[in-house]
Amino acid sequence: QAGLAPKLAALRANKGKGEPLSRVPGMDSRAVAGALRALEAAVLERGALDQLQPLGRVQEPRVRTTARAAVAALLASAYSLLHEHVADPKNLYDAPDQLLRYSPSQFSVMLQ
Repeated sequence: QAGLAPKLAALRANKGKGEPLSRVPGMDSRAVAGALRALEAAVLERGALDQLQPLGRVQEPRVRTTARAAVAALLASAYSLLHEHVADPKNLYDAPDQLLRYSPSQFSVMLQ
């Protein structure tokens, strides 16, 4: 929903090419900022992870808790990877500190 998947795909596709990530189509500062803001908004929305389909339909509390933790771990990992690349000076983002409002650890806490 937040547009994170295409950003991660671009990271993988650009790996080892040596081209600054900010120059890859769809990875400019504006596009990354939009995806990050959408992701942050979705996470900050109360119960956002529980609303994900099919996670929201899981009736067994223990299974739902386990699935929710797995989804949170995947999101935290994806955010951390994107954070790492945007913060890297070789990727030529003009103001990475303005794009990255949260550290990976802060984002992980938001997912709990």
